[in-house]
Amino acid sequence: FSTSTFTTNIDRQQAPLIHAALETLAGGHSSLVFCPTKWLCEETARRIARQLHALITTKSQSSTGLSVGAALRRQLSEAKIVDLLGKLEKCWGQQGGGGGGGGGGGGGHFGDPDLNTLKVVVRFGVAFHHAGLSAEERTLLEAAYRDGTLRVLVATTTLSAGVNLPARRVLIWTPLKFNGTALDVTTFRQMVGRAGRMGHDEVGEAMLFCRPGTNDYELALRRLVFARLPPVRSALLSSAAAAPSGSMPLGGGVYGESQFFVR
Repeated sequence: FSTSTFTTNIDRQQAPLIHAALETLAGGHSSLVFCPTKWLCEETARRIARQLHALITTKSQSSTGLSVGAALRRQLSEAKIVDLLGKLEKCWGQQGGGGGGGGGGGGGHFGDPDLNTLKVVVRFGVAFHHAGLSAEERTLLEAAYRDGTLRVLVATTTLSAGVNLPARRVLIWTPLKFNGTALDVTTFRQMVGRAGRMGHDEVGEAMLFCRPGTNDYELALRRLVFARLPPVRSALLSSAAAAPSGSMPLGGGVYGESQFFVR
């Protein structure tokens, strides 16, 4: 399975990332893709699904002689996908068709999710996940990713913390944030830590994609890959130092006796 099997024209910069996501799927595994903006999440999900559709509907062959499309198709459960679409439709109906504030489900306002795109990409086991979606929509997509209904989830960096969504491969679109500054090493480690989680998989891979002709590669090595994590500082101990001796604030101006144990 190589980029030579691609049957539609795709952006040169995106080709390696899309290839990695589809290669992971063909091998029977899931991947998380991190993008810096909501719009790029939706656009990347759309392009992955479009390429997946193209491969499924062509007769291209892998090096083993197996149809690439067949290898990809066998990883998708039509019954599970139909069930997920039904749950999403019910969710949107309860929201009056707006779906995460999307103004009729079509991404009618700046920053709103394009729910028409979401409906299409979900049919191919792909989805996007960002703060523009409602909490219920995000919960449905997270559960569908965990149970294997969704095999590729494209998300903003906020998903890297707090939500346990393990993957065989983590694909990071860029070493930069939405404002053009470098990712911080803590966020980067949280992202790559999704790959090969103990108890979920025996192998994990993380890939960080850098633009050719830029200093992204040097930046990634210096600020992310080989960078040391900042020291951990306890917010509780800091609060205790500012509180009256032997006490710390519990809220509402009330102080209670507290003990701190530091290893």
